Amino acid sequence: MNRALQLLIGFGCLGFGLYETNESLDYARHGTRVTGRVVENIHRVDEDGHSQRPVVEFVPQDAHAPVRFRSSISTAWLFGYRVGQPVPVVYLAADPAHEARIDGFLSNWLGPILLSVLGVLALFGQLVASTPSRWGFQWTERE
Repeated sequence: MNRALQLLIGFGCLGFGLYETNESLDYARHGTRVTGRVVENIHRVDEDGHSQRPVVEFVPQDAHAPVRFRSSISTAWLFGYRVGQPVPVVYLAADPAHEARIDGFLSNWLGPILLSVLGVLALFGQLVASTPSRWGFQWTERE
């Protein structure tokens, strides 16, 4: 892989991972937690198999009307949420309709962790590839 492209991917993934980490920390620090309920599952079937994305309804504190949102995480239909199942919800008070998510590890931390690890691995791979070995072996790019 071209060195510049690998560095771009590494810094891009790491930067976006840190941005997503900051977003998750905002939810952890400033989010309001309530219990919602799964009202629908949006099913999808493709070449990778079955998946579902839950639609959750909750009533924000200091509000009377319920708010619905579609989870950003799709799960395998065997391990997904059931309609009627209560779920923990965290939202930012400024805009509950657009700033809500299921309060769980997948929704909060999976994306930031994967992006950050991918970025670090790409940068580490480039560092290793550009550093001469102790044993006289030098990495070379194939043309």
